[in-house]
Amino acid sequence: TFTPGIAFNYQYNQDWQIESYFDIGYGRNLTTGKGVNVHSLGVSALYNVDIKGFDSIWANRIYYAGYDGNGYDANDSYAAFQIGIDTGLPLQYQIFGYQFQPRLFATAFWYFSEVDFLSPRTQSFDEEKNVTLTNSVEIGFTLKFAKTIGYSWAGIERLGLSYRFSNNFSAFRLLFSFPI
Repeated sequence: TFTPGIAFNYQYNQDWQIESYFDIGYGRNLTTGKGVNVHSLGVSALYNVDIKGFDSIWANRIYYAGYDGNGYDANDSYAAFQIGIDTGLPLQYQIFGYQFQPRLFATAFWYFSEVDFLSPRTQSFDEEKNVTLTNSVEIGFTLKFAKTIGYSWAGIERLGLSYRFSNNFSAFRLLFSFPI
């Protein structure tokens, strides 16, 4: 998949930042040899606040992604609203020469259309057994490094673990960047 894009960041004031992006590209299924046109866009509002030594980021995001078959009938899309908070503990540690700050986060997602997970194990005539999401919640922790590990354009800013859950779905995620 090759999906270049453009991102714009606007610092409204010291605490508020608006981020937006637009991507368009091409993806190819190596098994079937068929390609798709891929597109996505989104906007985020980030608010920085410090409460008694706990630096926090309140994030609101709305985003959309989709694909269309390139010469055949295939398409799907995904859109969601996300809200969450990421809070740094007033502590700093160092390991292997890398300074980091422990951080906790919680976020919630609301999907504009149901997200269906289709696989032979989950497809069923009994709707209760199918995995479909209309919302989900995620909680976790990260270690935010003072300097990016690796290259600034392709390195690890954070390392963390989270747990996302909903009515009939749960998953653990390994994180390498801002989780919200």
